[in-house]
Amino acid sequence: MTSADDDSRRERMLDSVCRRVMWGDRHEDILQSLAAKGLTDDEAARILGEAQRERIRTIRAVYWPRIWWGLLFIAVGVGLIWLIWTLTEGYTVWSSRAVILPAAPAAFGLWKLCGGLVGVLTAGSRTGSIAEID
Repeated sequence: MTSADDDSRRERMLDSVCRRVMWGDRHEDILQSLAAKGLTDDEAARILGEAQRERIRTIRAVYWPRIWWGLLFIAVGVGLIWLIWTLTEGYTVWSSRAVILPAAPAAFGLWKLCGGLVGVLTAGSRTGSIAEID
């Protein structure tokens, strides 16, 4: 076999393994099928490792926008609180209940931020298909 054939075969195997890893197939099953195709344990582990890293990158790509949206909503909420505090001269005109309305975006942003951070930090330990990520 030529080097081009080897590269093509490796790319096809990597693509196949990536699809299986993305769908959440067990690693043992994937390694077993790669061994049946004639790969050594080291080659199979290397291909599986690449596919697993791609899965983690894909999962984190879903959660990073949530982090940024959360930070944006927190900034908007804090900005509104500061603006109302400044305009009302320390809430002397309104009661402290006036804080609830501008604090709502900040609270929603905190919820989005926490959800995004948990998703990014736990991307490596998630099981199942990535299609099921909410």
